Amino acid sequence: MVNEIIDFEPFTLNDRDAVLDMIKTTHISENYKSGLVNTANWMFGDIVYLEINTIDSAKKALREAEQRLMDARVGASEEDLKKAEFLEQTMLNRLKHRLVRTIEGACPDCIDW
Repeated sequence: MVNEIIDFEPFTLNDRDAVLDMIKTTHISENYKSGLVNTANWMFGDIVYLEINTIDSAKKALREAEQRLMDARVGASEEDLKKAEFLEQTMLNRLKHRLVRTIEGACPDCIDW
């Protein structure tokens, strides 16, 4: 289980691999784990194909990530959800940080997520 929220700076493929390793070593159901891996791959990879250049587009991308996490939770036990809570929060915080950096003139404190 992840004990702290990790915020990687700057983002690299090694960081993505670290998140994937955290998912793989968290003792949760394989179905939930698979959903988290797919979400992480989207968050740390495929998201670059979205045009994110405004606060509204960043919020939309974050909402999509949150929806993907909710979809991954379907069928997960309460125990699994508790085990992966910090992991999911780490993923979302990292994504927020990354999205802020894509918007010229934005700062983490100026966006009301």
